[in-house]
Amino acid sequence: MGLHVLYLHYRGAWGSDGDFSCTYLVADAAAGLEWLTQRPEVRPGRVALVGFSLGGWVACMLAAERSPAALVAVAPLVDGRKVPLPSGLADESAATLHGTTADRLTAEWAGLPALGQIASSLTGLPFLLVTGDRDPLFPPSHYDSLMGLPRLARIRFPQADHVFSDVRPGLRHVVARWLVEQLGA
Repeated sequence: MGLHVLYLHYRGAWGSDGDFSCTYLVADAAAGLEWLTQRPEVRPGRVALVGFSLGGWVACMLAAERSPAALVAVAPLVDGRKVPLPSGLADESAATLHGTTADRLTAEWAGLPALGQIASSLTGLPFLLVTGDRDPLFPPSHYDSLMGLPRLARIRFPQADHVFSDVRPGLRHVVARWLVEQLGA
């Protein structure tokens, strides 16, 4: 489709060196973006940020700082104070992340800035928000604070859970097509 993809593993996650902390997520993504935009085959003015769940929050935060050509957030965290990290998910996540605990993850999640605080920085960006109507972690109302953004396009998958288990081919198609339309790949 004419798209290059950089898939980033944050420090301390999926075998990456270092200790995991939510406080490093945006800096790690910014470092990846910096590396990517230095590649000779990449046109920096045509870079989009895409993130899923907590990574969707990261993509939005980084987009507010760097103004990419487009932004896609799939089932993003919007406000960790309104939707606390479930204890089972905190335990499961901490077991796979180096150098953190469930209690630390829970506290860091709750301390992340809400996307509503940076929404005005996203008003000029083409922004695709993809959500699942059967998402037990982030129900459809979780995204209400983003609905006023002028260039926001929202696609809802009625049957999708948080990880889009049964609709991944459709999710891939929707996101890739939208990116090609926005970036002119």
